[in-house]
Amino acid sequence: MDGPFWSTTVYRRNIQKMKSDNYRNLAVLLIVIAAFLRLIYIWQTPLDLSADEAQYWDWARRPLQACYLTKPPMVAYTISFFTGLGGDSAFFVRLGAVIISAATSLVAYLLIVDVFKTARLGFLMVLTLNLGPIFNIGSVIMTIDPLAMLFWSLTVYFSYKALRNPHWWYLAGLSLGLGLLSKFVLIFLPVSILLYLLFVKKDRSCLRTKEPYLALLLSLLIYTPVLLWNQRNNWCYFNHMFFDHLASGKQLPLFRFFEFSLSQLLIISPLLFIGIIWSLVVVVRERKREYLFLFFCTVPILLFFFFLSLTQKVQGNWPAVGYFAGTAVFVGVFGGSASPGKRQFMWAALVVALIFSAFVYLVPFVDLPRKLNPTVKLVGWKELGQRVSEVAEEMERKTGQRPFIFSDGYQITAELAFYVRHQPKVYNINLGRRNNQYDLWQDFDSLIGADGIYIKPHDADIEPAVVRAFKGGERLPSQNFYRKDKIIRSFSIFKCYGFKGGLNEGKAGGD
Repeated sequence: MDGPFWSTTVYRRNIQKMKSDNYRNLAVLLIVIAAFLRLIYIWQTPLDLSADEAQYWDWARRPLQACYLTKPPMVAYTISFFTGLGGDSAFFVRLGAVIISAATSLVAYLLIVDVFKTARLGFLMVLTLNLGPIFNIGSVIMTIDPLAMLFWSLTVYFSYKALRNPHWWYLAGLSLGLGLLSKFVLIFLPVSILLYLLFVKKDRSCLRTKEPYLALLLSLLIYTPVLLWNQRNNWCYFNHMFFDHLASGKQLPLFRFFEFSLSQLLIISPLLFIGIIWSLVVVVRERKREYLFLFFCTVPILLFFFFLSLTQKVQGNWPAVGYFAGTAVFVGVFGGSASPGKRQFMWAALVVALIFSAFVYLVPFVDLPRKLNPTVKLVGWKELGQRVSEVAEEMERKTGQRPFIFSDGYQITAELAFYVRHQPKVYNINLGRRNNQYDLWQDFDSLIGADGIYIKPHDADIEPAVVRAFKGGERLPSQNFYRKDKIIRSFSIFKCYGFKGGLNEGKAGGD
């Protein structure tokens, strides 16, 4: 009797191991295929760099800093690394986003397997994450968000493992520090983990050990260069983040709240968002330890931004990292359930998420009205750069001197820096706008006597302050750029002769 029983037990274990190996292999295959398809997309996409991508690239090609006026430094470091490998092309600017999203998917798999002890749910987590619209956007557009998502996921994963082995706290502190160098929103994670430890008695003993505090100190040491840079620069990054970036706007509080709520439905996808919120409510009632850890890594940041939307204009992507652990809760509740209804809802949510993500990738190839096309801000820059290049070369042939190029907004400034031939230094005048990184770098006195080319969006008039700063000038016909016989962008271009000085009114601190 012992022999057959032993054989049956081994057989069952082998079957379970084979199933686990299959799901693990499927998860890895999904990560590889998704990364490969995204590489093809960023190679062949008709979309130009976004204004933020171009701005971060402009930071990355200059001597790297410990911080920037509007963002922490990690995004510049990342772009600098990849463009250093392959050159200053849009493909290599965005390559980091593809690789970072693949790494985040791998961390998601490892977390779920560690939490729920099943590779099947690990595969479902990778699948769910890669079907979400916000994750797909961050997988092909290189901003601070994919970096924040990677380090948020790593900190969640390492912190969960640290509940059983305190040495993992040090890796959690390392990833938290690097995350803070990516996006300040990671400051919510130590607060979330502290709330979990206070709430769950079984793990509260961690607060009586030295490792969590040393990990927090490690993250602070990693972040110290940002603090030192800000101390030298009048705390301009923190002033921007807490005073400039949070603008109340003119809308009524309830309108802002519903606008923000709608943005969450769109970037997560409706059924998946509903499923995540419902799952979070369910696990509070059940009070299972592993679910509560994920709950506390999700709810505080979401509640903060939902309440903040009652008083401020909140961008839809600001709390995006919080949905990482929320997605894990959704996968555990719905994917781990034996209820056919829950399984059906999960697959319906994934199908809807796929449709939303397909729209993200395919909309550049679809003829949509301008107001309904979310990618309209990512087209026309290459053509503008070509046109400004022609104007600059024409002026240089007449005077023998290359004119400097400038605009009144960082978006146009950064895009021209990338798309004008030879990628020259482009200036961003400050006639009363909010300060940005260009205000720390610009030396207009060195340009006195030179000619310039001034570019403004739309069919606009030149400001009197700009007229006074030059001896003379002329306006070129408005430049319209088309897609399928429809105007998608218009710009006004001005030739300016003999710069006299007196353009910048920025008040940002200097290094």
